[in-house]
Amino acid sequence: MRKLLSLPPSLVPHFHEVSGLSRVEYFCTSDPVGHRVGSGGGTVHLLRAAAADAGFHFQTSPTERCIILHAGGQSRRLPAYASVGKILTPMPPLGGEPFGKCLLELQLPLLERIMAQAPDALRCLIVSGDVCISAADALPPIPEADVVCYGIPASPERLSHHGVYAMPKSHPLNLDFMLQKPSLEEQARKADSHNLLLDVGLWLLSERALRLLEKKSTDAQGAIHSYDLYGQFGTALGMHPTAPDADLSDLSVVILPLPEGRFLHFGTSRDLLTSTVLLTSQPNPDLHWVENSDVTSWTLSRENIVTGVPANSWPICLRRGQCVDMTPLTADVNTLPDSSSSKDDSAPCRSASSGGGFALRPYGFDDAFRGPLDSDETSYLGIPMPRWLRAHALMSSEIEGAGDMQSARLFPVLTDEVQMCRLLQWMLSETPDPALKQEYLSCRRLSADEISNKADLCALTAQRMARRRSSFHSEVAFAQLRQQLFDLNPLPLMQPDLAGLDRPVQGSAPLRIDISGGWTDTPPACYYYGGAVVNFAFDIDGQAPIRCTIRPLSAPLIRLRSIDLQAEEEVTTWTQLSDFAHLGSPFTISKAALALAGWLPRFAAVRHASLQHQLCGRGFEVITESRVPAGSGLGTSSILAATVLGTVSQAFGLGWSREEVCHRTLVLEQMLTAGGGWQDQWGGVLPAAKLLSTSSGTDQRPQVRPLCDLLWTHPHLAPCHLLYFTGITRTARQILGEIVKEMFLRVPAQRAQLETMRRRATEMAAFVDECASLSSADNSALDLALEHYGHLVAQNWDDNQRLDAGCNPPAVRAIIGRVSHLCHGLKLPGAGGGGFIYMVAKNTKAAGEIRRILTDNPPAPSARFYEMSLSSGGLTFSSDDPA
Repeated sequence: MRKLLSLPPSLVPHFHEVSGLSRVEYFCTSDPVGHRVGSGGGTVHLLRAAAADAGFHFQTSPTERCIILHAGGQSRRLPAYASVGKILTPMPPLGGEPFGKCLLELQLPLLERIMAQAPDALRCLIVSGDVCISAADALPPIPEADVVCYGIPASPERLSHHGVYAMPKSHPLNLDFMLQKPSLEEQARKADSHNLLLDVGLWLLSERALRLLEKKSTDAQGAIHSYDLYGQFGTALGMHPTAPDADLSDLSVVILPLPEGRFLHFGTSRDLLTSTVLLTSQPNPDLHWVENSDVTSWTLSRENIVTGVPANSWPICLRRGQCVDMTPLTADVNTLPDSSSSKDDSAPCRSASSGGGFALRPYGFDDAFRGPLDSDETSYLGIPMPRWLRAHALMSSEIEGAGDMQSARLFPVLTDEVQMCRLLQWMLSETPDPALKQEYLSCRRLSADEISNKADLCALTAQRMARRRSSFHSEVAFAQLRQQLFDLNPLPLMQPDLAGLDRPVQGSAPLRIDISGGWTDTPPACYYYGGAVVNFAFDIDGQAPIRCTIRPLSAPLIRLRSIDLQAEEEVTTWTQLSDFAHLGSPFTISKAALALAGWLPRFAAVRHASLQHQLCGRGFEVITESRVPAGSGLGTSSILAATVLGTVSQAFGLGWSREEVCHRTLVLEQMLTAGGGWQDQWGGVLPAAKLLSTSSGTDQRPQVRPLCDLLWTHPHLAPCHLLYFTGITRTARQILGEIVKEMFLRVPAQRAQLETMRRRATEMAAFVDECASLSSADNSALDLALEHYGHLVAQNWDDNQRLDAGCNPPAVRAIIGRVSHLCHGLKLPGAGGGGFIYMVAKNTKAAGEIRRILTDNPPAPSARFYEMSLSSGGLTFSSDDPA
């Protein structure tokens, strides 16, 4: 679902870079500068601008279904985030995350749920960008109508400050009329005959309603003028509208109560604090907000907001209601009028921005940044502005732009940290040092509007990332992630039945190669954004290379054997069985799988005195085998875990479905502290090629779309798929750790790259399915299809290297350099770094030449080709008993 955003003009050029959001999915522009258009005119302007952008390809006839978020404006009453726009305001962490999302990310899940449920005729969902609305999981059905709006019950006092829907009690979904900020007396008069609901700003419009909104928002020549969606369009709707309009009288309108609806506003500094208390359920009695700032040497009191303050050792004491923002500026701030700089020889601030210094902006918690500087009604730092000017021996005539607080050049531009401390203390003081007045006046100074226009948003984002890195603790974050997975997806307790194991049970599975979208399935990124991966399952030498066999024993013990690792261990106690939380042991996977099956008390439905008591005089043997080397990049460990879990379920009558086996594999890997995503196990458990996709959230059970297998099975193309073991092995955990750290930090560049990879996975799937229409006898068309497929594989390898440059080490690059000219594309499966190379040769002759080059002069003694073929079975079970 595509999103159209109206943003402050200064944010528009940098939005995608600082947010990491997709240019394909998100379009942004600002309202026309110097021309008020209102929320109605702004909606029309946004739709037109999206349609006019050749790179965005937005359709308006009929209007492409979309979500519109209005997040422009000056943010006068929320100075801390005026520069980045309220929609990108960082939120506190929720649910054990080390760092929080931005406000936009909190808004989207509900908006996307509504659009997914809405009838196709409802084309646009419109919402304000400075609110966070939540609701129950189950939403009411959305009927066909021209306008559908959501409302929530609220107190009369709250209703008196917002738009209000009035519905007859006899027809509670039909709008009678809409009121704007009705008085308590007016509400009382309507209460007996009408239900009153707060307008939360969620409006769904049909194509017809959009065309009428465009008509009301434009003149005869089509030019947009000011028109308000809520105050004008809304008050003209209903059976008895408060402001009738003949053009709109025929629009059908439905008002839906939002179940368990909660409406949190983030339009002011006070809203920021009070709303986040409700959002997080964390008390904040002093109403402090410190973000992207060093305040280790500061003293705070109450109602203090501190943002953007670089590393310092300043002895700052903030009184009640005093707030500080420091914004890095672009270098072109130097085009402002010259002024002399401080004569202090101190070094520049350690966190100086890209050439422009910092704008130092102290302000008051409830300052409205409105009104002339010589008016007692104008507040600054919580006191009348004329009083602040007198205390600092200043006259309003000495401040440029004194006609309005928002345009007044009050805030000094500084690069020296000693001067920053000195002037900050002076501006905050009730009895300032008179000697500093001239120093203040000699500084370059900006208005609040100019700070927003000249803010270096990339430097601000980099500063935030650097501060997050310095406070990030990997082990704590991974522990929280594991706990979150267990808490939000509790596993039912199991009761394994040993009595039914009267003969051996064997499970076998293929391996997988990820050809597009790998990494997007990895927590926490998939929890934040969802994932999409295309992979295919394959056998080696015509056989499934991953196997697990469980067979009964007469002795009361559990014997664990690994054929490929030539290791064996006997387990007779729960203490031995619980020893799985470390990597490197041959039997961590087997022990963890048995634990999840109920052979450990933590996961058991029935309590026993000991493991010996639970075995009841019998035992069993678990034999595992992998026919490829460890560290292959083929999903070996995850697929082995899924195979063991599936075989355990078969042997002990647990009845786990393939989906449950894959989900428990994700849990098992967290138990082993190995991390990892979900695509490996799904890639091996399910046969052939498929697109696996999930939405955001902790319930990562992918939707599965099988894909056409022609590219891998056609006799003309099958020999062109080559799998070569380099002899260079690696453990994915180190690579995984670094990339997952960036996911926890929510680094915008990484987020943008992951979004690109998700999109390319869907494009790969679409192309693979298009191949179903090819004639099996048309070798030319098949060759072209193979060429394009190879290019997509190469593109995925390029994406992986952008995500982690270390995935293609010099030794691997040397191998690739010898054969790349013979390939349409190639890649290292999985995390890279070593293991296998998957190659798409240009033709069978090129495939033969690749085999000759690498066989005649192998890069390592163990290097060799493996014969691969597409798996048609996935994870299967039998009663075969290996030697």
